[in-house]
This record gives sequence, structure tokens and C-alpha cells, in this order.
Amino acid sequence: MHCRQCACFYLENSVTIVEGNALCECSGIARVLPGGPYTAADESLFEAIVMCLEAAGITWMNANQLSAALVGREGRAPGDALHDLTDALPSLAVIELIATVNPLRARRAEGMFEGILDGLASTRSRSGVAPRFNAASSLRELR
Repeated sequence: MHCRQCACFYLENSVTIVEGNALCECSGIARVLPGGPYTAADESLFEAIVMCLEAAGITWMNANQLSAALVGREGRAPGDALHDLTDALPSLAVIELIATVNPLRARRAEGMFEGILDGLASTRSRSGVAPRFNAASSLRELR
């Protein structure tokens, strides 16, 4: 989920999602992002991805550039797109190491990146200045 009001990313229980939206803790409307569905077991990987992207200071423009590494990922071997992301942003190497222990986890990580980068890319404001997302707000438990 991505809330544009507080700029957070989080995993949400599908029971609380109505027509692709859910109520965020800030009272904003959060929308479903591409990728998923995910389970509670995926939460630590999701949180690690959010923290790495925040630490890298990814803007909407960077998110668009990084998304190019994910194009056609379904037709590639699991983990290949993660490797391309790491080539573009070396600070993601730890995610690649964590996620590529098995193909399913690698594919899930690629989907998480796709969703989060899509959300970041959508934060472009009219002025061209995009807010950074709030990692502290992103680290929510599944409701």
C-alpha cells in the first residue's frame, strides 16, 4: 500500500482493502501497488527494501530510472532483475543477497521493488519536487 498523504509504504491485510484502497493510519487513502499478494512472512523483506530505498534518498525521477531494470522481469529468471537493480544502485546488494536464497523469495522481492518504485514515481508534484517517503511510517505491522 502507498499513502500519498503521509508518503508511507506498508503491507496491508487484504480484508481491509476495498476497491484497491485502504484507510491509512494518518486517515489518508492508501492505494494498492503492483506486485503481491504478500504474507506476514514477507514483511521483513518489505521493510528492508523500504529502508534501503529511503537510505538511498530515491526521488520520483530515480524511481522511474530504477523501474527500467524491472521491465520484462516475469520473462526472466528470478533474481535477474534484482541483479540489475543492484548494478544501478549498489546499496541494494544486501537485499539481493537476502532475496536470492530461493527463486520464490527473489520473485517476491522484485514485485515489492516494482510496487514501491511505482509508488515513488507517482509522488511527482507539480513543482517537480517530490517528497521522500517516511520509513518510520512504513514499518507497520499487518493489520
